[in-house]
Amino acid sequence: MEATTKEKVYIRAGSEFGPLEGHLLIVYKAVYGLKSSGLQFNQLLAKCLRELGFVRTMCESDIWMRISANGLFYEYIGTYVDDLCLVMENPQDFLMKLESAPYNFKLKGCGPLSFHLGCGFSHDSSGTLCMDPGKYIDKMECSYEQLFHCKPCQKVTSPLDKGDHLELDASKFLDTDETMIHQLLIGAMQWSISIGRFDIASAVMSLSSFRAMP
Repeated sequence: MEATTKEKVYIRAGSEFGPLEGHLLIVYKAVYGLKSSGLQFNQLLAKCLRELGFVRTMCESDIWMRISANGLFYEYIGTYVDDLCLVMENPQDFLMKLESAPYNFKLKGCGPLSFHLGCGFSHDSSGTLCMDPGKYIDKMECSYEQLFHCKPCQKVTSPLDKGDHLELDASKFLDTDETMIHQLLIGAMQWSISIGRFDIASAVMSLSSFRAMP
């Protein structure tokens, strides 16, 4: 079972459809790119989790919980569209239920938590689970080099450069392409804050207040 779309969408088949080339095809599944696909999948997954005994937590609607089979502790599932993070005694049993009838989800990348939503995870010597945004930062640096053909500056101050007042900046506004790049970088840095780089929060929030017309 997979989410279906409520949008009325069709495509004209290309050569990759073989004998159906040129035909009009109705899009039935909630595929990537449609405006409501994320919502449709969220509703489908929510229905399945409720049937498996989970309820939404009161503090966060994308975190689900249920009492374990032995009744000694709670099991949790964190959802982000179709990415799941499981905290339970027998996660493999749960995954097998998702893959089997009547749900028939197609799962990939299952295993112990090591990388999730751009953030790396590992255990220290005491067994404590630690977040590591290093891989995401490396990816950001690669994107920066592709955009500007140089490495980002390594000399920084935190939380802000001394005497820096962005609201007094009188330089010219960016054009459309430059604005898109600015917004792209701001979005990436905002996510890096979410996964552990709290030290750049002040600078990024100051810059993000000028996203509409940087």
